Amino acid sequence: MADKFRDIVARIGAVFREQRKIDAQRALQRYHHLLAQPGDTLPLNEIIPVSKQEDVSGKCPRI
Repeated sequence: MADKFRDIVARIGAVFREQRKIDAQRALQRYHHLLAQPGDTLPLNEIIPVSKQEDVSGKCPRI
């Protein structure tokens, strides 16, 4: 009886692990655009100084 219970618990654990793996793959596919490589985008600290210079000069930044 105990062996049967352990087998059931092991199977349930395996199902939960597999479902977590599937959910993680779906999340990576859904949000892959947010996971850019370090060289693909500018870091935030490179963007801030430009806006500070524009604000100090009183000019509106051109887009």
